[in-house]
Amino acid sequence: MAVVKATATLTDINGNPLSGKTIKFYYSDDGETWNLLGTAVTDENGRAGIVDWIEHTTYYKAVFEGDDIYEPSEATAEFRFGLVIFSLVNLTPTSINVKIGSEFTVSVTIRNDGSESGTCKVQLIDHEGTVQDEKSDTIAPGEEKTFTLTGTAPTYVTEVTYVVKWVPA
Repeated sequence: MAVVKATATLTDINGNPLSGKTIKFYYSDDGETWNLLGTAVTDENGRAGIVDWIEHTTYYKAVFEGDDIYEPSEATAEFRFGLVIFSLVNLTPTSINVKIGSEFTVSVTIRNDGSESGTCKVQLIDHEGTVQDEKSDTIAPGEEKTFTLTGTAPTYVTEVTYVVKWVPA
């Protein structure tokens, strides 16, 4: 599942933003049958947006129905879901017990379950939110890549949680 923000910008014929105008947002699975997703009012820059959760390719239409001054207008867009979908296959080890200040490594295997190649960035983030190591590589559809990340334990005795994060680069 992915979060999409459909955004429309409404301007007059000279390109000046129109604020305070209602935009209706529609979605469609086939680009033909439209369902109302919701409405939003344009801001001072003429922009309005709405958030949607999708699981497949989805079409969007933004409609301004017009008013006493301006004629109606609409625009459509397509969001292609599933082009690149990175999944965690393996994280080894899942628990580490090391001396204070010592280096350690973790191995992270990521698979691309999507339909197109994409570059994946894998990060090891410490308890203070600092990225201790990161690697990136392109992963083809159906392919798995293993990344080895190195971290350093704190210089004091404590129990610490590290986060491994993978994102499109």
